[in-house]
Amino acid sequence: MVNVNAKKYYGDMLVLDVDRSFEEGKIYAIIGNNGSGKSTFLKALSKQISIKGTIEASKNCVFMPQITYNFDLSVKNNILIYTSSKNQEKQKLAEDLMTRIGIIDLKKKNAKKLSGGEVQKTALIRTLMQASDILLLDEPTSSMDMQSSQIAEELIKEYKARNNSTVFIVTHSISEAERISDEILFFDNGKIVESGKDIIKNPQTEELKQFLNNK
Repeated sequence: MVNVNAKKYYGDMLVLDVDRSFEEGKIYAIIGNNGSGKSTFLKALSKQISIKGTIEASKNCVFMPQITYNFDLSVKNNILIYTSSKNQEKQKLAEDLMTRIGIIDLKKKNAKKLSGGEVQKTALIRTLMQASDILLLDEPTSSMDMQSSQIAEELIKEYKARNNSTVFIVTHSISEAERISDEILFFDNGKIVESGKDIIKNPQTEELKQFLNNK
């Protein structure tokens, strides 16, 4: 189990209060209004819950933030930046992932000259090249078209299976949350108000009902 006990304050305001266990090897999709604590939760996990919380010291995280970036290098070198050039298995994986997400023809292009969607694809593949116990993704498909988003979802699922990782993904897309996750977490005021696989079809709280009505 991944045991999380995290609190964060802005001044006197409590903006994150999560105390629960998560099953390893599952994908958790996180939904909620802007300012509900979704990104704050991921940032807390990325720091090994260093803010008034604890997580098993043996766990390591890889984090793709909402505001993505690329280095002033080619697309391929961006993707391989944390990988040894002598690792043929990783080289092959990189080529496969670039092909499937649709950026293989851009591999020699400077990553600083990409469009928003291309930047996000490059950053996602670079993230998926790094093995980890916990994968954290903050709206990783928000700049992608529908077809690319669904390909990205499959790549994330394969990453989970390949590395036996626990995945937390913040998404603005209700349909993506339903497609990709084993369990959906609905955040409101820094807390997990409702969770489960079928909460979209059968919401129990007024907060979630109102959120869905506004989508």
